[in-house]
Amino acid sequence: MSQPGSESIARPYARAIFELAQRGNTQAEWLSLLDSLSTILDDAALNSYLSNPKTTKASKAMAIREVLKDIKQDTSNINMQWSDNLLVLLIENQRLSSISHVASLYKQLLDQSLSRISVEIQTAAEPDRKALTEITKKLEAHYQSNVEISNTLNPELLGGAKVKVNNTVIDGSIKNKLNKLTTWLIK
Repeated sequence: MSQPGSESIARPYARAIFELAQRGNTQAEWLSLLDSLSTILDDAALNSYLSNPKTTKASKAMAIREVLKDIKQDTSNINMQWSDNLLVLLIENQRLSSISHVASLYKQLLDQSLSRISVEIQTAAEPDRKALTEITKKLEAHYQSNVEISNTLNPELLGGAKVKVNNTVIDGSIKNKLNKLTTWLIK
């Protein structure tokens, strides 16, 4: 449900939510809410209902609230009026499609405030715990920050790893090396 330019549209929302969260010391709860919103708004059936021109704004808000109630999330400390205002504002401004970008940018702001860096590692097979610990230590020393690693399996890599830190991608996968070799041989 994402659109071109959504990140620039999402930035002011993420900053405003982050400032509210800091005031109420509810940063984790807001992240949970934004992640939940992002997840439910990826649902095709809900998107179909929300994008129907006959669906009123009030009905859209009510539908999203009902789905949110079914999801277990820790939002007990969030001022419900604020979260409801956010939902109404996103619907009113037709920005529901930007919520995944809002959540992503909010997480970046939260990580910055906690001197934390999120690192995504893709591997072809489950990595060794010792190797992950070593990588974490090296990245923490290099970036002088706490490092939060998430690992996903991607069998298409064949072997090696692809590491994403902020906007930097280090592709040490065998697939990438084979592609480079192929390109070099074709020249």
